[in-house]
Amino acid sequence: MATVGACAGFAAVCGSSMATAAAMGVVALPEMKKYKYDMALATGCIAAGGTMGILIPPSVTLIVYGLLTEQSVGQLFMAGIIPGTLEAVFYMVTIFIICKRRPLMGPPGQAASFGERVASLQNTWPVGVLFAIIMGGIYMGVFSPTEAGGIGAFGAFVFALSRRRLSWKNLNSALLETGKNTAMLLLIIVGANIFGYFLSVSRLPVELANLVADLAVSRYVILTAILGSDLAS
Repeated sequence: MATVGACAGFAAVCGSSMATAAAMGVVALPEMKKYKYDMALATGCIAAGGTMGILIPPSVTLIVYGLLTEQSVGQLFMAGIIPGTLEAVFYMVTIFIICKRRPLMGPPGQAASFGERVASLQNTWPVGVLFAIIMGGIYMGVFSPTEAGGIGAFGAFVFALSRRRLSWKNLNSALLETGKNTAMLLLIIVGANIFGYFLSVSRLPVELANLVADLAVSRYVILTAILGSDLAS
């Protein structure tokens, strides 16, 4: 449950499912191995929790979707908060039920006092501050999502400097990863624009809509077919 909560918090800063799963795999998986957690449960928690990176703002996927569909990225971010929170809560409830029914899959860890729990949260306040600044600024119209990205990056840079955890090696690694992600996103946007132009010229969406409208079946049958085929793959 703590791993899922950490995934949600990390997703609220990085906006990437791969980065969330990779970070939690390094941080949380060794601890769960230490306490003899069932590996299927441990890896499942990280894999499922990592998916929240595409839903909880500032999600990179929502930004790309907003650019391609000409939707408000700020409104998409606001729309992702409640579903992302519910996803985290339902994951936690599921894990709680599994561990209650099969205690050996997730044995309880060492008990900690209230003071120790409060002390452990002292290092997490930068995450909350960054999230509040980014989302608050976008929602209140202080700056655009693009500007929010720059402010968030600068804030993370300042926090890393203040805690003396930023080295040239880490900086070079971060810049290289940023360049890779930027190049990947640019290729996706270029390909999506070309595909969008093809759909517009061929009138494929209109023809598909007419075809579906002429089908003598319930709309729920069509939704079930889509959910069970295209999205599943």
